Amino acid sequence: MRLATRIRLMRSFKFNGCTGCTGRRGFAQAIDGYRIPSQRTWKEEIHSALQAHKAHSAHSTCTPLAALLAQLHRRQLRDLRVGLSYESTPESGRAVRTTQTPTNEVLLVAHAAPPNRLSLSGGFAVACNGDDEQPLVVSCVHTLSGGIGSVSLSEANSASASEPNSPSARANGNGNDSATLLISCAGGRITDIRYAEAVHSSQPQSDLVYYKPSASIIGGVSGVSGVSSAHSAPLRTLPINPYPPPPGTEVAVWRPPATPGDTPAWTHGSIHRYTTPNGKMAQAGTYDHLANVEIDGVLPELGASGSPVVERESGAVCAVVRGSVGGLSGAKTWATPAEHLWECFDLPGMPMNNAPTSDHKLRAVVRKLPPNLPEDVFYSAVQAWVNGETTAHSYYAKGKLRGADSSKESVASRAYITFNEHTQLLNFHAAFDGHTFRDKQGRESKVSVEYAPFQKTPAARHKVDDRQGTIDQDGDFLSFLQSLQATPTKPDFEANWIASRAAEKPKTTPLLLHLAQRKEKSKAKRDKARQKQQRKAAERGGSGTGVGVGGSSGNGSNAPPTKSPADPSSSASKTPAQPRGKKTRGEKRAAKKVREGISSPSTPKSTPGTPGTPSTPPIKILARPDAPDKPAVAPSAPPASVTNSNNNSHTQSPTLDAPKGPRGGKPQRGRPPRSPRGRGRGRGGKQAATPT
Repeated sequence: MRLATRIRLMRSFKFNGCTGCTGRRGFAQAIDGYRIPSQRTWKEEIHSALQAHKAHSAHSTCTPLAALLAQLHRRQLRDLRVGLSYESTPESGRAVRTTQTPTNEVLLVAHAAPPNRLSLSGGFAVACNGDDEQPLVVSCVHTLSGGIGSVSLSEANSASASEPNSPSARANGNGNDSATLLISCAGGRITDIRYAEAVHSSQPQSDLVYYKPSASIIGGVSGVSGVSSAHSAPLRTLPINPYPPPPGTEVAVWRPPATPGDTPAWTHGSIHRYTTPNGKMAQAGTYDHLANVEIDGVLPELGASGSPVVERESGAVCAVVRGSVGGLSGAKTWATPAEHLWECFDLPGMPMNNAPTSDHKLRAVVRKLPPNLPEDVFYSAVQAWVNGETTAHSYYAKGKLRGADSSKESVASRAYITFNEHTQLLNFHAAFDGHTFRDKQGRESKVSVEYAPFQKTPAARHKVDDRQGTIDQDGDFLSFLQSLQATPTKPDFEANWIASRAAEKPKTTPLLLHLAQRKEKSKAKRDKARQKQQRKAAERGGSGTGVGVGGSSGNGSNAPPTKSPADPSSSASKTPAQPRGKKTRGEKRAAKKVREGISSPSTPKSTPGTPGTPSTPPIKILARPDAPDKPAVAPSAPPASVTNSNNNSHTQSPTLDAPKGPRGGKPQRGRPPRSPRGRGRGRGGKQAATPT
C-alpha cells in the first residue's frame, strides 16, 4: 500500500481517546463539565468522603497516587503467580445478568488529588485462584497515568525512589491528600468504599492494570450523604471468558451513573470486528493477534473506561472497555479482548507458586560466548562481578565448535547467573554487556547480557539413600563375615567336577521325532502302493489264461472259444476274485498294448512257436477303400499257439480289431472322401489318358 493511501486511511479514523477524558486533556478538565447543578457531583461526594475518613482515622493508610504511579512503571508485565479460571459458560449464580439493573458488578474507580481534582473510570474484580476473598480489581492504565498532572514530578520521583508502602512514601502522599478509591454503587447510593493499596502488575500495551483493594472503610465515611451504614459485603468477582466471541455476538456495555444519585445501566450492542496492533483486520479463532475489538451499536459514556464488556448469552466478561474510536462508519466502542488478562496470570491446571517474589528480576543469561571458551576462563573474566558473595547460583553450558567444511553452524556457549540483588545484576550488565572475546584464529564473539526468560533457580536435588549406614544389618554381608570366620575345609574336586559338568544332551528331540514319524508314514504309503500294483498285475495275468490273442478259436471260426472244464483241484486252490476298481491311465495303456499284441515290459520275451509263451500276431495290411483289389499277403509266421496253465493247449488264429475311422468299421454318411492327389508324374501323379 502506498504511503499516501495509508495517511488518508489514518486520518479517516479519528481516535476520540479515553472515555474518562477528552483527547489528551487532563481528567480535571473533563470532570468540570460533568456536573448536574441540582445534585451533588462525584467530586464533592468523594472529597467529602476523604475528609470524613481522615477525620475518623488518625493515621491514614491509603496509598498516594505518586506511589501507585511508581509501582505502575516498575511492575510492568509482572507475573502475578496466581491463577485465573476459565469460565466461558459460568454457572447461573456467577453469570452477569445484563437484562437487570447493575448492582455491584462494576466498580467506580476514582483518582482524587488536590486541589479538587478527580478522575473517574470503571473497573471490576476477578477471583485469584478461584478465591473470592483475595480479589484483584482490573481497570485501564491510562486512567491512572493520565492523572499525573495532579502530582508534581518531584513527588513522583521521590515516591519511586522509596518503597511503595514505606512511611516516607505515605508522608509524601498524605500532604497531597491523593488516593485511588474503589466505590460500589447500587440503587442510587454508595454501598462500599475501598482504597487501592498497591498496583500488583500492569500491561501498558493492552491498557490493563491490576489493583489490590484494601478492607472496606465504610465505617469511616458514615457521615457522607448517600453512603449506606450497613455492613459492606465482599467484592463480587466476575467470570472471564478466554475465548473471543465471533463478530455479530450480542454484548452489553456498562453505563456509569452521572451523579451519586443516578443508577447505572447496561447498554446493548454487538461485536463489529477485531483488529491487530497496527489497525488491520484480524480473524477470531486463528493465529492473528487480536489486540483490539470494536463494538457496534453502543457508544461508551464518560467514566466507562475499564468497565467490562459482558456477553449477553453466557454472562461472562469477554472484553474491557478502553475508549471509543471514530471512522467512516461512525463511532464505536474500543475494547481489549479478555484473553490478554492471562498474560500475567498462571494458566489453569499449571502448578501455582505462591512464594513471595521480588519486584526485580535477578537471573541473567550471558549469550553469544565463543563455542570453544573453557568454563574456567569465563569465570576468571567475570570474577569481579560473579563470585560467592554476589551470586546465589550459576551454570555454564559449553557450546560446540564445528569445522569450516561442516554444513551445520557452531553452537555458542552461554551462562546463567542468579544474583542476590538487582543492583549487582545492573552493574554486571553495564560492565560486561558487549564484551568481546577473540580466539587464536582471530574469530571474535561479542557477548550480550539479558534477563533470563525463566527466572526460577533450579533447586539442588539431594536424594538420601535409606540404606546408607545399614550394611551391618545386610544378610549377604553377614553371611560373608561368617564364611570368613569358618574353618577352611579341603574341597571335594570330584564332586565339584560332577556338579560342574554340563547336562548330557538329549538323544532325541521333538523335531527328530516328528521327522521320523513323517518318514515312517511315507514308507508305509509307498509299500501300500507297491502291494496294490503287484495285486493288479497278478489279476491281469490270471484273466488272460487260456484265451487267444485275437479272441477266436483254433479251428479258424469266429465262434467264441470253448473253455476247457475247470479242474476241481485248481478251482479249490484259487482265491475268490476281488472286485476291481476303476482303471488308471497306466492300466488302460497296458491293456491297449495287450490288445495290439505288444508285450508288456513285465512279460518275458519268447520266440514264435514256443509252447507256453504268447507270440506277436502277424501284421495285416488293410487296403484303402479307393485302391484296386490286390491279393492279401499271407503271413509268413504261423499262428501262435497259446497254452493254458492246465497244459490243455488249443490253437487260435489271431484276429485284429476292425479298423476304425472313415476307412473301416461303419460306413461313413454322406459323400465319400476324395482320393488323394498325386505328387508328380513319376509317383501316382496325373497321367495322360490312353485311348481305348
